[in-house]
Amino acid sequence: MVQNRSSSPRVNFMKGRRQDPNHWHEHAEKWRASGQEYSFYAMKLLTEYIEHALQFERLAAQEADPKLKAQFAEQAKAYRELAAERAARYGLPPPSPPPEATPV
Repeated sequence: MVQNRSSSPRVNFMKGRRQDPNHWHEHAEKWRASGQEYSFYAMKLLTEYIEHALQFERLAAQEADPKLKAQFAEQAKAYRELAAERAARYGLPPPSPPPEATPV
């Protein structure tokens, strides 16, 4: 016989906890007010810019067509510039230059 869920003998561990929709809203407001949310997303964007730059640099290194290779390199350069601007805005050191541009 199938037991009705409402009459289930299981204990509802969430009863009285976090069911109030304002519960999470209050914590979110405190987090936003602390500035942590803003810095988290700023760092996330900075990391994503660098990851995209590296991806385009790898594509450029593997490409045989000079025209497409130049486009990939230009895209990588644009992402590195975005990363540098974002880093400067938050007082962080600029990202390292691409491997082939590193002085010997």
